[in-house]
Parts: sequence; C-alpha cells; structure tokens
Amino acid sequence: MRKIREEQDRVRGGNLERPITLEDLDEMPYLRAMVKETLRVKPPVTMVPYKTTKAFPISDDYTVFPDPDAFKPERWLDENSSANQNPRNYLVFGSGPHKCIGLEYAMMNIAIVIADAAAMCEWEHEVTEESEKVAIIATLFPKDGCRLRFSPRQARA
Repeated sequence: MRKIREEQDRVRGGNLERPITLEDLDEMPYLRAMVKETLRVKPPVTMVPYKTTKAFPISDDYTVFPDPDAFKPERWLDENSSANQNPRNYLVFGSGPHKCIGLEYAMMNIAIVIADAAAMCEWEHEVTEESEKVAIIATLFPKDGCRLRFSPRQARA
C-alpha cells in the first residue's frame, strides 16, 4: 500500500482526487505490477487449470515463477524477468489465439479502482479465519466476504 500511495502522490502531484488519465497509467509501473501479481496469486476465474506450488525449473537459466507463494509485484517490474519474458506462463486471461480480448480493459479498470481507493481512502481489513479461504461461485471470493472498512484519506503536505 505504501508503494502504491507513493506512486499515486507522485503522479497526481498531491491532488488525490485528480482523475487518472491513460498517460498517468503509463507512469504507474508499480500499480500495474501489483494488479498483475494480485491476479496471479488470486485469479478471479478458475477456468484455466494451473497452479504453481513451487519453483519449477525448466532449464538452468529459467524457472517458472520463482517463489510462487510470495506476493511480489516487483517480479513484474523488470522487463527481463522470467515473469515478463514468458507471457504464456501468465494464464489469468488465457494465451495465444484464445487470449481474452478484454485483458487491457480489465487491467486498466482494476488499476484505476485500486489507484483511487489507495489515494483517497484508508483501508482497514478485518482478518478472519476465512480470509485466505476461497469460495467459488462464478468467480473466486474470499469466504469471509473480504471485510474492509474505508475512510477518507487526508492529502499529504
């Protein structure tokens, strides 16, 4: 959250309520990395039957998602990382000719919602025994409903 907020404060120039433009999104690499990592760890749809439960070496110089259980948005920041060099390993939106045509639209919308919520709100998450468990309806949901409380965030001087 700290890194997302720092990036938001920088790009928005301290005006937390300033709407985000497409050009702004280009200046928010950490936000985009966080969205990708969130979707990697907890994909909304489980139609693609894959799960990396441990580092999976393909060759001496390539491992599919090293440290797969860790939430590391930084893995997406290096253009030469294994995450970015092997896009077919990121199957959240499918791959090849069956790749979701709404990928960019969905990623931008998720990023804008997270950016606005991080910039304008304080978040309190009530962690329960069910927080890490998943309920599957049409998509994945936290079993406890993700108990969050939002309150207005004050601009930093």
